[in-house]
Amino acid sequence: MLGAAVAWLTARVPPVLFLRAVLLLAMVSILLSLFDPGVAGVRRWVTLGPLRWNVAFLWLPAASVALAAAARDGLQWPWWTALIIQAALWFQPDASQATAFAASCISALFLTQPRRLAHLGVTLLFALIAASTWTRSDPLAPVPEVEGILHMAVAQSWAVATVCVVSLIAAAASPLLALRSASPLASSSGVTLSVYFFVCAAMPFFGAFPVPLTGMGMSPIIGFWLGIGALVAVCASPMHDPAPSGLR
Repeated sequence: MLGAAVAWLTARVPPVLFLRAVLLLAMVSILLSLFDPGVAGVRRWVTLGPLRWNVAFLWLPAASVALAAAARDGLQWPWWTALIIQAALWFQPDASQATAFAASCISALFLTQPRRLAHLGVTLLFALIAASTWTRSDPLAPVPEVEGILHMAVAQSWAVATVCVVSLIAAAASPLLALRSASPLASSSGVTLSVYFFVCAAMPFFGAFPVPLTGMGMSPIIGFWLGIGALVAVCASPMHDPAPSGLR
């Protein structure tokens, strides 16, 4: 329902304004998290009333879609916005989201920009920021219902654990359905979003990181549907698809 609501809303907003709004909201929200009191020096959340939102999980799926779509149109400003987001993830710090977002940005770069060797520096920059985030101190202890939910599922039943893993893989692969669209704009956005989801799902196997969708917390679930809604809107949008002209 949330994804359909986003698609309905964005279908009535000029695509360029929609893309700018998504990227700017993602950037502003993640920058605001740096001013949140946080926990033990870690600042990944924005507090609204009684709720604390993990803004990276909330906004980065839709931001990945918007970046790929805007980059396909040959625009330069989305890359600067994405770089600011990546730097903010380093300051939070959040190695999981920094890695997932770097992977989605690099995917968007290779899918939308023709001169790949000329943009090697952009790839290295995002990759280096993500890699250096892993060296940042993260003193938060894992929560069983968040980071350890798969271990709890295994302890309960292998069948339950299998359903969890298969569901994660299916959810991460679902944006690839956009490849059936006739629009290259939708195809690149779908692949970019799927890359983001797959990396997020894989991160718990490399450290104490939240398991998206299956673990406790609403931010990843709402973020997933915001990303799907943004992808549906891009698929349905009348945006033109000129030949990529580089970062300009």
